[in-house]
Amino acid sequence: MKNYMFPGVLYFIAEDGDFMLHIEDLNVFAYGDSVEEVQHNALDLVNAYVDLSLKIDCEIPTPTTFEEMVQKHPKHTILLVETVVDPVENCVVVK
Repeated sequence: MKNYMFPGVLYFIAEDGDFMLHIEDLNVFAYGDSVEEVQHNALDLVNAYVDLSLKIDCEIPTPTTFEEMVQKHPKHTILLVETVVDPVENCVVVK
């Protein structure tokens, strides 16, 4: 199995009371009413991104390390989103 751990920058959107997670390596955004919901939505988003990339034979970006992301965004919370790929089936394993 191959694991991808993509770090995301967590933001709170005061006007809406929502959370947003920006996964810079993929340039995608996940939203939710709570941190748990935004994590769940981000996982679905990353799984779909990686799965589609595999199906169309598109390169998957190398994830930035957690440490690099913390240094880049020292005032924000960084969350990790992990997706797992089955190399035999060449698809995302949904847990």
